[in-house]
Amino acid sequence: MILIALPPDPLETPPPEADLQEIARHFPGACFLGAAPVYDGRDAQRLTLLSGLSQALNLPLTAMGDVMMHRSARRPLADVLTCLREGCTIDTIGLRRLANGEHRLKSHEEMARLFARVPAAIRRTIEIADACAFDLGQLRYQYPDEALNGEPAQARLARLTRQGLQSRYPAGPPAKIVSRVEKELALIDEVDYAPYFLTVHDIVAFARSRGILCQGRGSAANSVVCYLLGITEVPRKHHADLRALHQQGSRRAARYRCRFRTRAPRRGHPVDL
Repeated sequence: MILIALPPDPLETPPPEADLQEIARHFPGACFLGAAPVYDGRDAQRLTLLSGLSQALNLPLTAMGDVMMHRSARRPLADVLTCLREGCTIDTIGLRRLANGEHRLKSHEEMARLFARVPAAIRRTIEIADACAFDLGQLRYQYPDEALNGEPAQARLARLTRQGLQSRYPAGPPAKIVSRVEKELALIDEVDYAPYFLTVHDIVAFARSRGILCQGRGSAANSVVCYLLGITEVPRKHHADLRALHQQGSRRAARYRCRFRTRAPRRGHPVDL
């Protein structure tokens, strides 16, 4: 993690040295002091003060652009956003309007010119940017973990499913159903879908505790696990019809889902969850 502290304008407000030291203490080696131009003719003085503060606090100075738009032609839109934030109109925005269009993305050459007095700040910015680089291929959706009281999601799902076997089949489940449960649990474990099933189980349990009618539907609604969790009420003769699980890999995972409809008593139309 990298943290860049941008203090108040040192020409207007004394730098909060104690706060900056506290931040640096909590993030050793990962905290930097940011410097951004204001474009009011006093940036040279401002940069001198921030450079001295950087040395005094041992916080490396890094160059920033205080970017608010990708190009200066978007300044009118930035002013409109200011009006929305401040609750005013363009006619009454006054000094809250951007003074110029310099709060935009700049080239390396422009930034080097602005920070010519402290070239190390530019080098440091490049180093930070390189450290933050990533490939979009690294991104993947991570479903929230449904572990509870130290019990992993898959173990919790298996426990609830086997409890469902006892409640759904008091006299003992048929061997065919037991075999199907083991196959489904293995597949759910393979595609890491246990947290999703547990989320829906909790939603259904909550809805029924409040007297809200709900019923599962979708490509996985016939699965035995959904039936044993109380998510669906599929007739027993259809338990083995697991149509969504005949594909392989991620295609199986993508299709293995179950949608739900809830209807509050005497209120409106069903809502898909």
